[in-house]
Amino acid sequence: MSNTQMANMADLAKGLSQSAKTVASGGGNFMKFAKGEWTWGAEETEVEEDALWAIHPNGFQHGWIAWGDKAHNNKGTKLGETMVTATEPLPFEADLPTVEGSWAQQVTMQLVCLSGMDKGVKLSFNSCSTGGRKAYADIINAVVDEINDGKDGVCPAVLLGTDSYKHKEHGKVYVPVITIKSWKTLADLNAILDAADDDEQEEKKKVEKKTTKK
Repeated sequence: MSNTQMANMADLAKGLSQSAKTVASGGGNFMKFAKGEWTWGAEETEVEEDALWAIHPNGFQHGWIAWGDKAHNNKGTKLGETMVTATEPLPFEADLPTVEGSWAQQVTMQLVCLSGMDKGVKLSFNSCSTGGRKAYADIINAVVDEINDGKDGVCPAVLLGTDSYKHKEHGKVYVPVITIKSWKTLADLNAILDAADDDEQEEKKKVEKKTTKK
């Protein structure tokens, strides 16, 4: 990200920090893109094809994640992670601790479902793939453009799709496609988050009543 974009994102964070509702880590649930499919949660629930998702402007992060490898007999093991907000410089790879594996750049976006069966669900989407990082950069650039144009809507409402290309070595490679369909204000997004929180509280009360009766 350029210095100008960083400055714009910093101004955004300062200006909206009091009014924006933090999505945090998506309540412990994560969005995943693998083999051309978008899924979320431990049960890998498939994302509805036509569902709209809002991306929270204060939820952009970048950093590094470390994974084990075949050489150290720990392939697939997460060895470390360091993430900072997009308004901060990317940590230098040289400053990261030595691991029995390798570090890869990672980006994070916070999403809230706006429609369909998953409306109100809060998720984190982490990616260290080239396609994922490109989608992340495209969204940030679009948000910055909205801010520079003085628009009130700074939360992109997007559709999650997929594309692919043929790689000489790896064959068919799938890439995430995030298409902006409209823009929401923070007030719009916060109203959805408040409603989702109320629903969660109601569900908890129902569970507690059932437990008490037993």
